[in-house]
Amino acid sequence: TSGASITTLSGNGQALLGAQTLTITNGASNGAGSGTFDGVISGTGGVTLTGGTQTLTGTNTYTGATTISGTASANKATLALTGTGSIATS
Repeated sequence: TSGASITTLSGNGQALLGAQTLTITNGASNGAGSGTFDGVISGTGGVTLTGGTQTLTGTNTYTGATTISGTASANKATLALTGTGSIATS
């Protein structure tokens, strides 16, 4: 399989990717919902954001690609890193 697709990633804990890609389709659109994840994303897979704003506040260790593909004004995608938020190994 190619991985999983979710609307948003929020809360804390661990998101274990394995070798798959996690696609986030609408982090937090126009202030609706919570697109803040204070946990760790790990594995050899990657993360793709296609819309909304997703905030990562933990030190993530996944090593796959980070892709931000929603660039049209109607579906703009933004990845924000705050606190110790990091994607340094991706």
